[in-house]
Amino acid sequence: MFIVIDAGHGGRDPGAVSLGGMYQETDNVLAIARAIHGREPKLPGVQFAYTRLKNKHFANTAVEDLAKRVEFANVLKADLFVSIHQNSDAEHVGKGVETYHYHTSGEGQKLAAAVQAAVTQSTGLTDRGIKAGGLYVLRHTNMPAILIEAGFVGGDPQEATAVSTPEMWAKIADGILKGLAAYLGVEYDPKKQNWDQQAEIEQLISAGIINTSREPDKLMTWGEFATVLNRIRREKA
Repeated sequence: MFIVIDAGHGGRDPGAVSLGGMYQETDNVLAIARAIHGREPKLPGVQFAYTRLKNKHFANTAVEDLAKRVEFANVLKADLFVSIHQNSDAEHVGKGVETYHYHTSGEGQKLAAAVQAAVTQSTGLTDRGIKAGGLYVLRHTNMPAILIEAGFVGGDPQEATAVSTPEMWAKIADGILKGLAAYLGVEYDPKKQNWDQQAEIEQLISAGIINTSREPDKLMTWGEFATVLNRIRREKA
């Protein structure tokens, strides 16, 4: 299973902007994509690719930019496509999460329903439901695709602040992954370690950075920390 995660906007395109200009959609959705990237191992049997993990755009016009994102997913022959956005409204009163799917895609609708349910449960944000639409990235991708509006950065000022925090980015990322897991029929384990901690310790022993094995959960003193850093410095010298 191969899934493309698309953080919307980027580069000189800020996307939705909060009242007063403090928060931008491009920054928030990039942070959410990075949070998903850091949680990848917790969703078994899935490989991820990302249209961007840094602040960039793909073309000089909006349509060309969207076309590059679609091309990225289609060339990779991804199984699913998830585009992450945040919403806005002219009156700055909007709140909540909504997820779009292409109107003729039954699998896209199922995916949208699973992700929408999981993200609203994870975040506590208002559930605005799933919606059918002809958005470019939904219309031109060759696989089931969804676009999630993960809260209003350009809406209600309190919600704009709430959806622009690391805590909320983590909740949204967890929700998206839980939704994907539900759609795929696999288990998402948010407590699963992303690496083998004991193996990392053994590598330090092999490299001569530390002398003896340590328990992964045991605290390190400042003296031990300084010793490790100095050994690394000498190794690089």
